[in-house]
Amino acid sequence: YFDYYRLHRSYDDLLLLKHYEQWKMGYGDGSGNTVYKNFMYFNYYGTRDMAKVDLSSNTLVLRRPLPGATYNNRFSYASVPWTTLDFAGDEKGLWVLYATEESKGNLVISRLNDSTLEVVQTWHTSQYKPALSGAFMACGVLYALRSLSTRQEEIFYAYDTTTGQEHHLSILMDKMLETVHGINYCPWDHKLYVYNDGFLINYDLTFLTLKEKLPSSPIKRPSGASAPSKPIKSNKPSRPEDSD
Repeated sequence: YFDYYRLHRSYDDLLLLKHYEQWKMGYGDGSGNTVYKNFMYFNYYGTRDMAKVDLSSNTLVLRRPLPGATYNNRFSYASVPWTTLDFAGDEKGLWVLYATEESKGNLVISRLNDSTLEVVQTWHTSQYKPALSGAFMACGVLYALRSLSTRQEEIFYAYDTTTGQEHHLSILMDKMLETVHGINYCPWDHKLYVYNDGFLINYDLTFLTLKEKLPSSPIKRPSGASAPSKPIKSNKPSRPEDSD
């Protein structure tokens, strides 16, 4: 179940576990939710339905099925069950990442109308979703991750929805523990926010265009904490590619 959520006034309050409101829903499924324009989007429990909640009132304002999407833990990410619908928001809008029987479990990207939850456009990737540890969207580009070890992830694949081209990368990310349960990109501060086996961590990013040749380079060490501990200092350069 995705049953409860908390709203904190600031990131510092989140680290210190103070000044928050806790809400109960009772109808969420999995950990693929995201927040976009003060609404939270997630998988409605036991269905292929997308759901939209107004965070100012904890009110369910919309529920709509995602055509063809598998659900009930079918084609979830590796080591992270119940992530059949994975929502993401970036500079270009609201997205949902999922798989279908028709795609044989490969990851599918759909851009959504955030008002109606109608599918605007869909792209099919060559990546088998259960082999991925997670994915996120940034500037209309999908980035997929895989686990290399208990302490390191790799951003190894990108799909540019503007050009329809795939790219193979090797950008290394240090992590605190073995499993990345959720990863979201924030377009306002250009950070990745990650939940990693009890640790809340974030990564600073630097974006270059795909036209620039970029050698493989590690991302900064994670910055964050197992709340309420102090943040972990970053001391490595971060240089993911992008087409923005």
